[in-house]
Amino acid sequence: MTAQPTYRDYNGELDGNSLRTLRVWVTEPCEDIVSYIHDKGLKGAISDAIPLDESRPAGNEGRHPKHSFLVDLAVPERERNRVVAHFPSPAPAINDVSLINLHADSAIPERQILLRHYLVYKRYLQRYAQRKIEGNVSSPLNAWYNMRFAEISNDIRESLDILQN
Repeated sequence: MTAQPTYRDYNGELDGNSLRTLRVWVTEPCEDIVSYIHDKGLKGAISDAIPLDESRPAGNEGRHPKHSFLVDLAVPERERNRVVAHFPSPAPAINDVSLINLHADSAIPERQILLRHYLVYKRYLQRYAQRKIEGNVSSPLNAWYNMRFAEISNDIRESLDILQN
């Protein structure tokens, strides 16, 4: 049984132009995620890609594939099946940050979760700023980023609430 990448749509609409978030494992070495997507023949199928962490040289095969890293993809609904076929490794849920590689150590598990959510937000913000500078943000992609920022901010608030209690 092959588990599918996890996904979430950005606004609840399921027409062919709606963007969904697919969280996938990239299980091959790659220096540049955009080049990797182009090499896979998925240039028109993925609106954007946000690497969430770096490659893991030695993997815990029970939790993540060896030499892999997590990537969030903005995918038009009409291209979902095509993209999923290229990323067969199971991925964690969109709001599950437990497998994101964290370089800062903390003995407090709740603090680790907060730091991981912050890292995801930072990665999204860096990529969004890069795309804005390039002038390469369509209306659906802008809406997708705004929704993801809102979702991640909510996850950060929930983590802070847990830490404060």
